[in-house]
Amino acid sequence: MTTWLALRFDALRPTIGDMIVFSPTPTDSDSWQLTVETSSVVGRGADAGPCIFDPNEIAVNGGSLVVEGRIEANPPRFQLHWAGQHTAKGAGDCGTSADLTLDRYDLQRLANAAGGFGVKPRAISAN
Repeated sequence: MTTWLALRFDALRPTIGDMIVFSPTPTDSDSWQLTVETSSVVGRGADAGPCIFDPNEIAVNGGSLVVEGRIEANPPRFQLHWAGQHTAKGAGDCGTSADLTLDRYDLQRLANAAGGFGVKPRAISAN
């Protein structure tokens, strides 16, 4: 319900430069039961199959998505850059770097899995 409401408020839409950061998390944390896939990946042939984003796999080593552009469509689509270790297990893995396009709904689902848009503050310990 929250995702649906967020998508209805245009003022809350992602803007160019927004980031989704997946921080590495322990393997015993709660798992997400979602995956997001796209075949709109620059340089990835159609025969390679879709590029899959699995928050559980991404959280093993972390990674990030950066919004690099917006395509006016219904629904709006966003051009993104992925950087990290793995996005999924097997053939659906996008690799360590990819330029791709997602619609607003899928982008928001990934943001929700990461805890929202932006870089989260980290505590600094003095050792």
